[in-house]
Amino acid sequence: MNAFHPLAALATAAALLALAAPQLMLPLRGYAGGVAAFGMLSLLRLQNPRLGAIPNQAVVRKPANLDALVAEVRLNERMGNRARRIEIAAGIGLALVFIQPLRNAPNIFLGIGWALATAYVLYVVAIMLLWKRPHPMPDGLGFGPAIEHYRRELVRQHKWVRTMWLWYFLPLVPGLTFVVAGSAVEAAGRGRPFWPGAVMMVVLMAVLMAAHRTTGGMARKLQSRIEALASVEER
Repeated sequence: MNAFHPLAALATAAALLALAAPQLMLPLRGYAGGVAAFGMLSLLRLQNPRLGAIPNQAVVRKPANLDALVAEVRLNERMGNRARRIEIAAGIGLALVFIQPLRNAPNIFLGIGWALATAYVLYVVAIMLLWKRPHPMPDGLGFGPAIEHYRRELVRQHKWVRTMWLWYFLPLVPGLTFVVAGSAVEAAGRGRPFWPGAVMMVVLMAVLMAAHRTTGGMARKLQSRIEALASVEER
């Protein structure tokens, strides 16, 4: 699945609804929350959530020698740094984008929603800058110390991924809820039905559940790699 597909699906669904029943469309502000949620899922896909770039069939394979181990560790470090940079850049960019709808919010619900959304993306940037700093492996380590360092890093990554629903997904929900509710209120003020807002909220929750399922797969692969490295010797 390509990283662009979730956003393309949202755009296609909105276009079809606009053509078939424009009276049911939410105001454009109502779809911004959906774009943010689908964008978050796309970022997870873009970050290549496969234990760095290690192929699936190699997750339980043990490194044969120090050179193979160092190559795997450095690859994992590069992919981790790439994911971190993506999150930081996306968070700063979204915070700048959210300023405009926050300033022009037509009702209190949208105002609260965009304020919470802005706080959320800045919170993610802070997490990446302060707590998810990489711990690169020092050069010159022998096979045993290198294995121990790598396993500690994988255990740390596993903890972050396993609890991602709590620190990454859950804080996003209040802002999205207020944005969708505010958009539904604005639509109702224009004489449009309320239920499309409820449908949008269900879609957003489905996206978050899909993202949570993705991170569950990431956690299982990390755990498999940690277990494979528990009893390995250089050959």
